[in-house]
Amino acid sequence: MGRYVQGRKANSLEINGISTHITPMKIATNTPEQLILQNVPWAAGLTICAAIVALVGWALHNFTNGDTFAGVMLTLIAIAVGIIFCVAVKRIDVLFDRSRNLFEIRRSTVFGRTRVRHELANVARAEVQTYSSPREPNKKFHRVAVILDGGMDEGTHPLTASFENGRIAERKANDVAKAINDWLAQDVDSDAMRA
Repeated sequence: MGRYVQGRKANSLEINGISTHITPMKIATNTPEQLILQNVPWAAGLTICAAIVALVGWALHNFTNGDTFAGVMLTLIAIAVGIIFCVAVKRIDVLFDRSRNLFEIRRSTVFGRTRVRHELANVARAEVQTYSSPREPNKKFHRVAVILDGGMDEGTHPLTASFENGRIAERKANDVAKAINDWLAQDVDSDAMRA
């Protein structure tokens, strides 16, 4: 099946691939036929929207009080925060579908959706990748990656662009990797499932 990319490529906003404010990936559906994982950054999106509203309100207050310079500066800051929202807030859906022999990663931003598709038969396993900062070796960052052992895109494919830090992020990453590996290890006959 190879690789299929649709829509505009989504950019990510993180420093050296590390982000500390990302919502951990969650299991949305886990049936013998499908495993669906989601990363929906509600908290980040709502926080950025609240910051934009506050900045616009503060800018309007300055404009009505005659402080045009402060109003213009706050408006420019609100626009910059809006651009950060458009680039940084990214929904990620990962689909494992036995009936269609499909492994798909979908990334959505306000600019559009990117889909990367692989044959499920090429998925070997999932693993948690861990990164330690050279400046803070005790601080660990984690993300889930899927290993493909066949096809054109053989190799390691991270499900998220950024790493997440903290004990909760580590536990969630381990839970998601275990769920993927357990789902892949199920001995399920797709034809028998549909009957």
